Amino acid sequence: MKKLTFILIFAVLLLSATFAGCSDGNTGDIDTTVTDVTVPDDTEQKITVTDESENGIKVYRVKRLNAFEEINWYSVPAVAIDTYKWVDCDPIEAYAQLVFIEDHGFVCRMTALESEPYARYTEYGDPACLDSCLEFFVTFDGERYINVEANSAGALYVGIGSSRDDHTPADKIFSADEMISVTPEVEEDKWSITIDLTLEDLEKLYGKDMPSEQFSSGSTFGGNFYKTESADNGNEHYGMWNEV
Repeated sequence: MKKLTFILIFAVLLLSATFAGCSDGNTGDIDTTVTDVTVPDDTEQKITVTDESENGIKVYRVKRLNAFEEINWYSVPAVAIDTYKWVDCDPIEAYAQLVFIEDHGFVCRMTALESEPYARYTEYGDPACLDSCLEFFVTFDGERYINVEANSAGALYVGIGSSRDDHTPADKIFSADEMISVTPEVEEDKWSITIDLTLEDLEKLYGKDMPSEQFSSGSTFGGNFYKTESADNGNEHYGMWNEV
């Protein structure tokens, strides 16, 4: 199966990351670890957590699929959101997965092993980041990043920009019925969000064509995954995949 390379070269909190030359071939000093640690599930199936880096930077290789119906999250490697910084906290185990579907776009699934996640907000534009929140940040031009933030109750924020001061909420770009699809799912001991970020969504956000051919095997782009929560519920935390 051909793969894309998802790589964060450097990041500043809530700011964009840059591209790097990288391919599925010889990409330099690569340290790859597929851990034996698996994420437990109610079934006998397990999700494998991978840990790969290039020149000290974590790398995630995005699995390519031909159709949405081919998604089986048990067969998609995950990366751990396991670096917690800035405040003393009880870390929440969390992980993220990403696939690219030909002629459709990206689907990202993020999961937190957390029962009864803190969730006050329910609507688009509500500050989901103040609740127990999962966040996906990604840039496809090295300048403007897309951020998708959601809680377990369906509160959602989506935006694009180069900084906090140069940032456009997605409701200024999309109508209500066009908004990017984010589906929360809550189980007894974990919760997840599934983000459907289509090529059409990317074209509207970036204001230019984003053909499927742009995401050929070996393409690189930047991003990060986060698990956060404000101090309102007594366990303020800021977790991330790549260290900020």
